[in-house]
Formats: sequence, structure tokens, C-alpha cells
Amino acid sequence: MMMTGILLLIGLAAGLADPPLAGSLQWQADSPSDWVCAADGRCNAPHRLPPESFTLELSATGETWGLWLATEAGPYMIWVNDTGYFAQGLFPQRNWIPFPHLGPDENTLYLHQPQPGSLTLRFNQEIAWEGALPPALTGEWGIITASSTQWQAGRLYAPDESSLNIQPDFVSFFTF
Repeated sequence: MMMTGILLLIGLAAGLADPPLAGSLQWQADSPSDWVCAADGRCNAPHRLPPESFTLELSATGETWGLWLATEAGPYMIWVNDTGYFAQGLFPQRNWIPFPHLGPDENTLYLHQPQPGSLTLRFNQEIAWEGALPPALTGEWGIITASSTQWQAGRLYAPDESSLNIQPDFVSFFTF
């Protein structure tokens, strides 16, 4: 019995309970300061998401912030606020859902696509939603930020760097 407990502790320390990553780290940023942003707080990422598998992690503090993903039906939004709620859906839908793992301190949004059409959304390493987006992702994405948002980090994991399609001058905005 004691040996089982020791093996469990070793496994946890080795990361067995960590969320899966879709490959190696391909991109990271400390803040979106060099991104192209509109006056309303929408910022476009400097590259597209890979079409097959990816893991996207965004960490920030602030009243309300989020992520948008371009789909064939329009922007799909994931909002986070510091009072313990999140919302997701095609714009302009914003039905807030309580989630006890969100709080006033730094929150990490984790979006994992192991294969096209299958997504897992986590906040602070806890699963908030699993499923598929009805419309297909196009690869364009970005963040929604407010003056109170303090970005801590952004990371993208993917199997192959060549799938990122880096476009530093990418400026086409969705109309929200």
C-alpha cells in the first residue's frame, strides 16, 4: 500500500496529471504588445493555428479578457472574468457559466485540439468543456483585452513549426 502511494507521488511529480500538449513549444510571448490591436481591444495573433493539432495557453489577470477563434460561421469567443465565470459561443452570444476554478488572480486558459473537430477547454488545469465546435476553425485567432488586463504569457504547442504559417503583418479583423 505504501509502495503504491510512493509510485503515485512519483508519477504526479513527473507530470502524469498535467494536461496533454500537442507537440513541442513552437511560439511564446510575454504580452501582446507587438500584436496588431483594434481600439475595442481585439488583437490578432501573429500567426495562424495549425489545422491538425495544437495546444494554446494564455495567462492573464484582469476583469474580463478572452480568446477569439475564426470559424466558418464567424468568430467563436471564449471569455474569462475574475469573478469565477466564463462564456463561450459564436459572437455575440455571451452566456456566463460559473466555474469555481476561476478567480481574481492569474487565470490560465488552455485550449487543446488533439485532432480537428475535438476540443478541450481548461481553466487553471481543470476541464471546463469538451466537445466540438459546430463550424470548422479557419486558423485565425486572437485575444480580447481590456485596459485592466495584464497578460502573463501566451504559448502555442504544435507537432510541426511549419504548420504555424507565421504572418507578422496579419491584420484582417473580424467585425464584432
